[in-house]
Amino acid sequence: MTASIKQAYDLMLAIYRRAFGLGLTPYHQITHMIDIDTANSQFHLRLNEWLKADDLNFSYDFCGICDNMNRTACKLEGQFVPRFAGEWR
Repeated sequence: MTASIKQAYDLMLAIYRRAFGLGLTPYHQITHMIDIDTANSQFHLRLNEWLKADDLNFSYDFCGICDNMNRTACKLEGQFVPRFAGEWR
């Protein structure tokens, strides 16, 4: 695993753990990790900024990703764009 991939994974895991601590995780950890990774692939998320955000902005993106993820098509749908989106595809 390259350093940048490991760093991204570590940030995504930290995001999941923070969301778990806030009581925002209705699904299994693996589901949330896949959701975060999928959203990151689609929106090139600013993971560091998201992890450090205040609870309101952090929760907005976590819950928005969870609620708008089409797990069959593996992408976010609807009008939702995460606040910590970078360049999206």
